Order: sequence, then structure tokens, then C-alpha cells
Amino acid sequence: VSEDWTRDDQLGADIVRVLNRYINARTRLTGVILIWEEWLKGPGSQAARLLKYRPFVRDNLEREVANSINSLFLCRGISLSFGTFF
Repeated sequence: VSEDWTRDDQLGADIVRVLNRYINARTRLTGVILIWEEWLKGPGSQAARLLKYRPFVRDNLEREVANSINSLFLCRGISLSFGTFF
């Protein structure tokens, strides 16, 4: 996902709607994980990289799969963090 897309509220809402519709219309697809990086400028030439993600899963599996995905990412030091995009 392009970092610029995450700053566009309308585009973010469209992506969420399309992905949810697509996933729930398929029987062989459990979900999709969108992953992107955001860079924050610090003092001087310093910068920090944030790795962000958002899981999309079929409605009837949402809680079980989302919890598993969150656990997988958390054990690798990656936490949920959504801006206006999600």
C-alpha cells in the first residue's frame, strides 16, 4: 500500500469497502493483510520507520483470524497502528 494512500480518507474508505466485499464474496479466500511503511522525520537527518498493517478477513472468521494475526505480528515486535486510513 502506498503511504500516500493512507492519508486520503476517501480512498481509504473505498479500499476498505472493496476489500471487504471481495473477501466476503469468495469461499477460498480467508483474508488479506495490507502492510505499509511510514517514515517520520526527526531532528536533523534522523528518521523513524513505522511498519503498519491492517488485516481484512471474512466476516464469519473475523475475530479468530484477526486475533491470530495480531499475535503473530506482536511476537515480532509489530503492533497495530492505524491513521486516518483505517
